[in-house]
Amino acid sequence: MAVARTVTADMPVTLDEQVRVRVKAWIRAHQITQAELAAATGTNPTWMSRYLNGETTPDLETLDRLARAFGHTSITALFDVVPNREDAEVLEYYHALQQRDRTLIYQLLKRYSHPRRHGKNKTVD
Repeated sequence: MAVARTVTADMPVTLDEQVRVRVKAWIRAHQITQAELAAATGTNPTWMSRYLNGETTPDLETLDRLARAFGHTSITALFDVVPNREDAEVLEYYHALQQRDRTLIYQLLKRYSHPRRHGKNKTVD
């Protein structure tokens, strides 16, 4: 069942806009300047300003350098979908767990979340 999504004027709707919003958020979170980011990515400050203002778009190599400038090993970090509030809360709890507990939770979810795949409904005692 599809869930209706309300789009407001300030919400990014294109992938390019979503990536730009994420880069701006990372700039704020890391408390760096546009010039510092430009230096870290091998671009110039004028280009960085134009990019952040939506006047130009980066190629894949530049997207990769942007992600790496913030400590990410892949450009996929730029494209991650932001979870809704409830999912974000669950993820926060999950990430706070120790690795052995994460593994257990993963195994339980995998086993019990797809009853058709296992031939019958299963319940947790």
